[in-house]
Amino acid sequence: MDIALALATALALQGPASIQAKPAPPTYPTPNYALTFHKPPGSSYCPLPADWVGSDHGTILFLSLPALCGGAGFPSSSRGFSPPNLPRIEIFYSYSDEDGQTKPSCNVVGKANLLSRQRPLCKDTSDGMTTITMSANYKADNPAQLIITLVSAPDRLDSDLRSLVVLANSVRTCSSHWSSADGKRAFVAGSGPPCPANAKWF
Repeated sequence: MDIALALATALALQGPASIQAKPAPPTYPTPNYALTFHKPPGSSYCPLPADWVGSDHGTILFLSLPALCGGAGFPSSSRGFSPPNLPRIEIFYSYSDEDGQTKPSCNVVGKANLLSRQRPLCKDTSDGMTTITMSANYKADNPAQLIITLVSAPDRLDSDLRSLVVLANSVRTCSSHWSSADGKRAFVAGSGPPCPANAKWF
């Protein structure tokens, strides 16, 4: 978490102008990784800069409004914001190699539903903040992984943990239709109902 906090602070303070946080749309879709979920009530997000160039790997939902936003890394899951110790839920997804992965040790403090299975809630602490992480492997067009991390202060951990559980329970795989650049090949990524067409990726 030290590296993540340093990156968040550095990105938030760089650039010619800050960006204001916005209320999170009700539903988040990623046709690229065949996932969709509902935001926690009252959450906000830091928009990506207009000139951002990068890759879809997730987002951050803030449970307390950022004072300012600014900058972003190459993965969309790396957002600049200030102050750095904001309660939030970080969502990260990517392709994975399940056979080559070594699962890290985990201080299990409970379980919650994610993608139709009970998953361990792993607890850690850093810089006075508590993190609760849960993860799942699933199939997009290739094997993929989803990691959801709650970052919260001890005095509000119980309420923020409920937001994490509600969000995780809403996660669904969805199907998205793709075709090759020449239009000669078509395939479907993911499974289940189509990814929401009218929902906004953020």
